[in-house]
Amino acid sequence: MIETNISSLNEREEKFAYRMSERILDEFKEFYVEYSKESDKAAVIMGIEKLDNLLFQILNKILIPNPSQKDDLFDTDMPLSTFSSKINLCYRLGIVDNLTTKSLNLMKKIKSDMINEKANASLTAGAAADRVRELLSNLNYNQELIEFVQVFEVDSDDPGVRYRLLLVFFITKLTIIRDTISPLYYKEPKFNLSY
Repeated sequence: MIETNISSLNEREEKFAYRMSERILDEFKEFYVEYSKESDKAAVIMGIEKLDNLLFQILNKILIPNPSQKDDLFDTDMPLSTFSSKINLCYRLGIVDNLTTKSLNLMKKIKSDMINEKANASLTAGAAADRVRELLSNLNYNQELIEFVQVFEVDSDDPGVRYRLLLVFFITKLTIIRDTISPLYYKEPKFNLSY
């Protein structure tokens, strides 16, 4: 059983998130298998792009729609154009917890390490391997992750395998958030100026 840990969910949304998580497990198992076929470097880069897109979708869903084609928040060189800025805003809005925020930031650093490595970059050696170990140690006692890994029935100490599991875990978590979070709506304040 995978439980969501989204404080803003009401009971109906929690039930939906649970049903959805059960329904999408097979899809994410296939996703894990696909990432397993990729090189470490490709899996890291593609995974971060997927996470970045999910954060964009979450923020885009809750924010008031942009009336113009030019997006003054998400377009290139705008305040929310980077993975880091999306992570931080989601945290500050209470959409993701502190542990998720730290983990996503570490995954971003792993991507940077992999990009700066030579063509044969690996999650089992060098700076990326150190960060994967740090990421795993931060999540060592996370019950949500333990249950998720048990569903996948993968028992390996290989950092590349573990990273891919973490990647699918956070993609699943953000997908559930995206599909259950409610948009924010602006309401004109009513002023009563009569005394």
